Amino acid sequence: MNYLEQDVKFLAGVGPRRAELLAKELNIHTFGDLLYYFPYKHIDRTKFYAVAEVKPIDAYIQVRGRISSVRKEGVPNKERLVAQLTDHTGTIPILFFKGIKYLTQSLKPGADYVVFGKPTEFNGQVNFVHPEMEPAEKHEEGIAAVLQAHYSVGERLKNKTRSPL
Repeated sequence: MNYLEQDVKFLAGVGPRRAELLAKELNIHTFGDLLYYFPYKHIDRTKFYAVAEVKPIDAYIQVRGRISSVRKEGVPNKERLVAQLTDHTGTIPILFFKGIKYLTQSLKPGADYVVFGKPTEFNGQVNFVHPEMEPAEKHEEGIAAVLQAHYSVGERLKNKTRSPL
């Protein structure tokens, strides 16, 4: 049997349940299907934007800055966490609607972070909603790849394969 025609469930880390999801969501049945499943875009993780340069655009960008404050806003069951990211050019809000308890404990005011996400606009103010964030010193240890590949993935598969922090 040709290696590329082998069922993807035999690939280490896939197994029968994940293979079933791959088949249903992405039409991936064999090693060959997986090998020829290409990303729809790549994102350059080498460029940093200053806060003043951030505009609500369709692209994902990254900003480096210091968390100047973290506060909860809203009423219970409609609560959100707002962190202010500041650099030498200005301040931009970072909003979280989920994971508030964890984020309240883990985001440290006064610490430097790298924020990666898609800027949006609400009520005339540019912000980030649920971006990827990591302490700047961890980011400096090196990112896995300069160009980050993005694949079309169904929601069920995304939730099934997401690894915990």
